[in-house]
Amino acid sequence: EALRAAVTDHAARYSAWPHQVEALRSAIEQNTIVNMPTGTGKTLVALMVLDALHRKGESISLFVVNSVALVPQQARYIRTHTKSNLQVAEMSSEGGGPAQGDVLVGTAEVFRRCLVGGQIVPSHLAVVVLDEAHYAVGKHPYAEVMASVWAGQGKPRVLGLTASFLHGKLDAPEAKRDSLEALLRARMVVPQVDQQQEHSFYTVPWERCQLETEEIAEYLRYTDQLLEQAGMVANSWEINGNFAKEKQKVRAVLESLGPLGWHYHIRSGLGEIVHAKLQNKVAYADPSTKDHLQQALHMLPAVLLELARLMGQPDPGLTTTGKVDALAELVANLRHQSPQERSLIFVQRVALAAPLAIILERRLGCRVRHVCGVQAMADATRRAHVEEFRRGEAMVLVATASLEEGLDVPDCRFVIRYDWFASAKSHVQGAGRARHRDAQVYYFENDPLVEEARRDVVETVARRGKLDALEPQQLDPTAGPPKAAQASYAPGVGEGHQWGPEATLWDYAVNASFRGAECPCGARLHIVSRAFGRGKKKKERMMSVEGSFVCTQFTAPMDQRFAGIDLETGVMPPT
Repeated sequence: EALRAAVTDHAARYSAWPHQVEALRSAIEQNTIVNMPTGTGKTLVALMVLDALHRKGESISLFVVNSVALVPQQARYIRTHTKSNLQVAEMSSEGGGPAQGDVLVGTAEVFRRCLVGGQIVPSHLAVVVLDEAHYAVGKHPYAEVMASVWAGQGKPRVLGLTASFLHGKLDAPEAKRDSLEALLRARMVVPQVDQQQEHSFYTVPWERCQLETEEIAEYLRYTDQLLEQAGMVANSWEINGNFAKEKQKVRAVLESLGPLGWHYHIRSGLGEIVHAKLQNKVAYADPSTKDHLQQALHMLPAVLLELARLMGQPDPGLTTTGKVDALAELVANLRHQSPQERSLIFVQRVALAAPLAIILERRLGCRVRHVCGVQAMADATRRAHVEEFRRGEAMVLVATASLEEGLDVPDCRFVIRYDWFASAKSHVQGAGRARHRDAQVYYFENDPLVEEARRDVVETVARRGKLDALEPQQLDPTAGPPKAAQASYAPGVGEGHQWGPEATLWDYAVNASFRGAECPCGARLHIVSRAFGRGKKKKERMMSVEGSFVCTQFTAPMDQRFAGIDLETGVMPPT
């Protein structure tokens, strides 16, 4: 009777919708994972549970988020809407003991450290809310937080929130659901949402054309020269080390955006990323290295100024890819048809966000902003750009996956997925950012019909329904786009190449990582391994060359690593 009364009381006080009342009822009765679409009020459910179950003066409750950017947003929501005057404190990422308050809001890593260090006592916890609970797998801090809570004899009410419980590939979805429930000691519920948002999905055709490997190699060599020359201004190994790491992503910019995108990335985007990375290092650095990092931060503006001077203005002959051209045409048409409606463009790689925003701003003649996560953009810049989008000062926003989850972006009508994505979660949460009654979602790479089918599989498993005869693995896109879109490479190891060390590289043509090696001429060696025989103990490796089969720079002898290879098939003898 008391539980029913609490549900009725809080539902009335918060004017909750029926699906929110259903979620609240389950969460008050037992540990619960609420699987509801984006925009249906999961955070309000969490607030009602906190108000109902938190014991003021006797306990603390945790609201766990996955990124630093979400901490102030969720804390502000609780402070603004609580009916029980809950005192909310934001947990610092710089360490120290927990702040004072009824509800502590922080990242999983901060809470993990507090639980391990004894600053938070599990037995004192009343409620633990896990925002984006699908991350509670493996050794993720979410999973480690819950392990520490249970190990410390904690008995809080646990509430997990997610729009799509499945994290990663769409294989063994029932087992993944059961594993998540076991870790949180909770039961998954899928409340019935009436008048659920419907989206119209479209695919965008575009001309696939790649730069020649020799052109790419030339741009990469020039990038080396530019960064080396600019780095001499400060001669800081911290700055130069970050340049070296980010330089590995320049090829993806060239392949995705073209030479003009490369120019804007080196001139503007690269510095923003390096600055954010150094800032984050300072925040977590111990005293012995903090001064050195702060000195690098102090010198970075002079280095970036020199880099901008070396780059100058873009040459009028610099081009963009057919994909960028198709995107610009699409957004221009959408703005012509609906000039007051906002567009949100998702990219998978941080390095693409800033240069793509600059290109679109110049093509469209309107303000375009970009947003990345905490590791690639200063908090103040991110907040400013989101606020411009919210106020309608910027009608187009280019964002990484940091905006898929949780971050409060204004309702927009158009969502565009520029890059390939591999998880059903990205489909659900990305499309959920378009909340207009006539919302439209555009895919450049993925098939909307397949993505909707994958969403249905996840929701069916969450509801404990019976899957159709179609196996979830048949809907798993992680092998890349249709075969017709994939590049074909010549078997063998080529002639005259100086192959570097074997490493994990990215193949933009098929949107997948691969094992391989690179030659300074721009060619890349793809290595595919196959295990066979009894116990899969024998291994066979197959080599193929992307780019020029005959090296355009060297005439090196056969690399001894590939001795014995079949030159026609590219197959190495089994080991």
